[in-house]
Amino acid sequence: MNLIFMNSLEKKTGEARVHTAQVSISEHQGSWMVVWHEPKEDGRGAQQVWYEGAAWQDMLTEFRSRLRDQISQGFVPLIDDGRGYRRQSASAKAAALLHCYSERNANAELFAKLRDWRREQAAKEAKAPFIVAGNRILYMIASFYPHTEEELLQLPGFGGNRLKLYGEAILAITRTFEQNTGFPLDWVEEEVGQRQLNEWLDRQQELKDQQDEQKRQTRRKLLEGIEQGTGLDGLVETTALPRMDVVAAIEQLDKDGYDVAAFVDRELEQMPENERMEAELLFAELGDRFLKPVLQRLYTAERLNEAGTGILYERLRFVRLKLRKEKVAVRG
Repeated sequence: MNLIFMNSLEKKTGEARVHTAQVSISEHQGSWMVVWHEPKEDGRGAQQVWYEGAAWQDMLTEFRSRLRDQISQGFVPLIDDGRGYRRQSASAKAAALLHCYSERNANAELFAKLRDWRREQAAKEAKAPFIVAGNRILYMIASFYPHTEEELLQLPGFGGNRLKLYGEAILAITRTFEQNTGFPLDWVEEEVGQRQLNEWLDRQQELKDQQDEQKRQTRRKLLEGIEQGTGLDGLVETTALPRMDVVAAIEQLDKDGYDVAAFVDRELEQMPENERMEAELLFAELGDRFLKPVLQRLYTAERLNEAGTGILYERLRFVRLKLRKEKVAVRG
């Protein structure tokens, strides 16, 4: 059995009295075990197996959930609480406190109005909504009701550029709601408390771990599919991702050093040769940073309507990917 992690915890039980416990994670031949060891009052050891199995993600989830329960009962990790809370900078902790509070206290009506505004603004600018403003920013605005530019700037992530672009429109919405909290926001730390913050940070890390695991599974499916000769349509079906996301993932695989050349060649077989050659010339003339100028020069409005911009963008992304690989090969 390989010991991977161990931490000691203490809980005050009275004046000058401390109750101790230990938690450990071990591995043996691909099987994980999480054990909680807490001596009884008579000094005899009492051991609880929190998890035993082969699933890494399930093990982490159970470990974090059970550890959080023990911390809520008064146990304090001696080295660290297992999640790095004490290593947070002051600014990072302040931002986390505001995010934690706002996700629990956002005004649903105000949040809905802000989300509607964001959707309309993103459509006007032809941007993804999260680029205009992420959900966390909207939650904070819907929790603290900023009525001035100075108050908006106190929210993490709302800098001068965003204020210049969207401040007036956002304040026009928030000023229709009565401000029931005050600025500055230093009162939030006491309102939230360390325990609630730790629980929120736990959930954020679990969500990140789940997303990372999903990305690993997606990458594995993509690599297996590419090796087996699966086309884009098949990869979309296998991964259950939107086509645009699969194409982006293929581009990322190429950046990470995986060989996707054969896959790209197969996909480009569906593109007429004269069209592909003209696209290559346009990339040489216009550069390959942006696809839209090439798309607009290469295709007529009728062709765009007939084939759909999504499919044509896909082809241009694969042409660009192939050209970039060829440039790298020439330089090498």
